[in-house]
Amino acid sequence: MLGAMSPSTTLEETQVGNNPVANYDLNARSGTDAAAGVSRYVIVEVNTSSYGFITDATVELRACSEVQLTRVPGSPAYVRGVINHRGSIIPVVDTRVLLGLPTAAEQTARLGETLSDLSREPSELIESIERAVRAGETPPKPQDHGPLARWCRDVAADPRKLRQLIRLNQSAGTHIEELARLQRTMHLRIGEVLSVAARGRADEALNAIERLREGELASIGRILQTLSDAATEGIRSMMVITEVGERRAAFVVDAIHTVEDCADRGVAPLPDSAGGSRYLSGMFLRPDGSYILICDIERMYEQACPR
Repeated sequence: MLGAMSPSTTLEETQVGNNPVANYDLNARSGTDAAAGVSRYVIVEVNTSSYGFITDATVELRACSEVQLTRVPGSPAYVRGVINHRGSIIPVVDTRVLLGLPTAAEQTARLGETLSDLSREPSELIESIERAVRAGETPPKPQDHGPLARWCRDVAADPRKLRQLIRLNQSAGTHIEELARLQRTMHLRIGEVLSVAARGRADEALNAIERLREGELASIGRILQTLSDAATEGIRSMMVITEVGERRAAFVVDAIHTVEDCADRGVAPLPDSAGGSRYLSGMFLRPDGSYILICDIERMYEQACPR
């Protein structure tokens, strides 16, 4: 159970990479201060959004990699299996699936496909230019805003997409910036190749293409491969082990961030369009404009581990 913590206690000091260390034990319950009208929550990340689990129901935080999961045939899609927690067999719930969100595996698989497609684009462009130069034909002029450039721009402009990548690779933001720079440089070099080729200097153009292939193109490939490898490895998920009455259940989340106190009067109703709202009791707006979606642990239990 949760011990004494400040109103917004960070768990960063207990983390390995982006996740708290395995077996981080919450050893003293102090979740809700009813007299003050303040509730304390463990703040987790699910699909780049922040969710709050009331600390009164939170028993322990663990890394999924440190727990032996047993699959149960015929279980609902949101139940990953069961674990032995302190002598009790408890269900492990995929919070993403319960809330109607794509699974982490589905999300990273789509990202891997996108990265694979993006890695082919610059290579195919260089190959087509080389074939044209060797054949004495006019090489194709590259698009100023091709798929790779658009993807880099879209990710850089979308905090959710960028956080998804950073969750997989902490240097993702730097990688995106470098990809954009390399892509711009590559297009400048291609322009020089086309200019040389137009003057009939095929050998010089081919040498420039080879330098381009060994330089910017190779660097682009390495960065995309790094991101692809991170996507293949996937999200190092965490478990929030909870307790309601005599029942316990573990909820799989992408990461665990902080413990925060939220004024009960500051919890607003969810909009009708909110996904997974059946399992949420409201949302708390932080001073910085971000928000916490408050989990309705009782309803989650009704679905995940009914009496």
